[in-house]
Amino acid sequence: MSTGISSSDFVGQWSVSYADIDFINSKPAATRLGLAAQLKFFSARGFFADDGTLVPNDAAEYLAEQIGVRANELSGYDFGGRTARRHCAEILQYLGFRRMVSAKLTPCFAG
Repeated sequence: MSTGISSSDFVGQWSVSYADIDFINSKPAATRLGLAAQLKFFSARGFFADDGTLVPNDAAEYLAEQIGVRANELSGYDFGGRTARRHCAEILQYLGFRRMVSAKLTPCFAG
């Protein structure tokens, strides 16, 4: 595999759950593979891909097979576009990330 990781690690990083499939399928068909790639890339690496070349070909093919699209559809996804930015925000919300809120600080000691 071109990813340089074991096949079990590869499957673990790039497999989508039923909940993931429901989330992905709620988007237009033309953007599903890009969304799936961003979701799994972020889950594995902790940041979003800003270029499709960061997603290994094997991973794109595996994701495409799981969600029922062609792997070459990833080439039409603009990783720097408005849709991709919206997808990143939706992925963070889907994964349970929330914006930090300012909290009132309480003194650590009473004096």
